[in-house]
Amino acid sequence: MKRKLWSVFLALCIVLIALPTLASAAEGAADAASLAAALNAVEAGSAAAEGDTVTLDKSITLAGTIEISGGTITLDLNGHTISGSVATNGLLKVLSGASLTVTDRSAGEKGTIINSGQGTSRGIFVDAGGTLTLDGGVNITASGTSSMNYAAAVYITADNDTSPTVIIKDANLAAKSDTDDGGYGYAIRFSNANRAAALSIEGGTFCAEHISTTAQLIHNDNAENVTITGGTFSNWGAAADKDLVK
Repeated sequence: MKRKLWSVFLALCIVLIALPTLASAAEGAADAASLAAALNAVEAGSAAAEGDTVTLDKSITLAGTIEISGGTITLDLNGHTISGSVATNGLLKVLSGASLTVTDRSAGEKGTIINSGQGTSRGIFVDAGGTLTLDGGVNITASGTSSMNYAAAVYITADNDTSPTVIIKDANLAAKSDTDDGGYGYAIRFSNANRAAALSIEGGTFCAEHISTTAQLIHNDNAENVTITGGTFSNWGAAADKDLVK
């Protein structure tokens, strides 16, 4: 009897020791590797449950793109920054079938995702079939050190077969260049104006600094794929999409 009780006690100890490790994998991220693992823990079937929140423990610099490949998960920037210099695919890429919410629940200055130093910098890339929600006053920026050729804070791949969805409730999107002749950069860019996609803007700020005066804030948009019910837009007079505001 004593042996059986001792075995049960040891088993409970092992479970209790393991629990904090499992929880931290689902809830906290302090470096690029742990962030990537936590954001994909749902699909991998680990301790993270559908709808879990990954909270950034400190600012992180990425050397490449982190792909979110499945599941529904929330990333809380927690006042910190995700930065890097990555071309084309963005710092975060939401693949088909994945749903990512980026927010900030901290009381102080809100967190930032900034991709810099590349002509085709993109903050967050949303693939066809992916879903992205931005809330909590987060800052998403594409910043170039030279002419920005089609850089965007949020880049959306439009596809007739699997429509991507982007919902912006409260976020600040900006395309910036360090030079006066910044080329073309956009707060939001669709890959194609004639493909199915859904973009809903409810609030936030949208701007493009040091770019061509004829550049749009939202590139390749149309009345079929964009609904705007709120927000503050800089350089809006130069954009061809001002009639989309409801």
